[in-house]
Amino acid sequence: MVADARHPTRAGMSSQAILTTASQAVREVLAKLDGACGPPTSIGLALPGRVTERDETWIWSGNFPNWDDVPVVPPFAESLGLPVAAIGTGHAAAFAEFSFGAAQGIADILYVRVGIDIDAALLVRGRPFVVPQVLPGQAGHMVIESGGPRCTCGDTGCWQALAGREALVARVVKGIRGGSPSAVGASVDGQFGAITPALIVRMASAGDAVARRALEETGRCLALGLANLIALFGPQAVIVESQPPAVGAALLRAAEKALKSSPRAGLLSHCVLLSPELGESAAVLGAAAWAARTAS
Repeated sequence: MVADARHPTRAGMSSQAILTTASQAVREVLAKLDGACGPPTSIGLALPGRVTERDETWIWSGNFPNWDDVPVVPPFAESLGLPVAAIGTGHAAAFAEFSFGAAQGIADILYVRVGIDIDAALLVRGRPFVVPQVLPGQAGHMVIESGGPRCTCGDTGCWQALAGREALVARVVKGIRGGSPSAVGASVDGQFGAITPALIVRMASAGDAVARRALEETGRCLALGLANLIALFGPQAVIVESQPPAVGAALLRAAEKALKSSPRAGLLSHCVLLSPELGESAAVLGAAAWAARTAS
């Protein structure tokens, strides 16, 4: 990345205010470049929500609840005088890893982001596979355990309720409250709200039994959902991302171990599990690469 500009936004901001802020950031980057890389030919937008390709591009975003059928591409193209291509953040990250990162040369990729929710984005033959009616984050509401814990959606046994970051923390808290000895609780002076996935991963690496069991069980549940998606879509690679990267790597190792020891281990005969290489810049890089492809 040659230059960047960052401006904070808030969920309650109007769509116009956010678009104005974003276009200002683009202008700042162009000013920093000052033609050093040649004249710009196109602009890529990575959008945290559903991107629908019609005559114009619109988005819906859970990050910005005030947005509803907001035209994004035309205002940017008019304001900046360049062709603009929009892509969802999950697909953008996947396209970046396909273009520059861990999955170079692999055309069919499933990109799974594990956070409070779980999102999945699919590339087929190097292009985003988009189902207009499916909102980002819906993969996390695949039920993998009938009668499992209650999910934020109101259902029980959803993938994200069992394999998301909050599920990992909840397992450690449950173990400590159940009387299992653990250094995790002592490290936060009994303030369970201060327990984070990063802390759990560090403690598991140091041999803490409660942290290790929680990580193994979360990995097992993550593997159940991954196996379903691999069986359904047949990707050549699955990239599992979570922040910070050490958490994502630990979840991936735990999931891979669980999958290899399960009856569905054969799914890995045609699919490799990978950690991402591009970090938090992946979506930005992917949007730029996508704009360059669509403009060519």
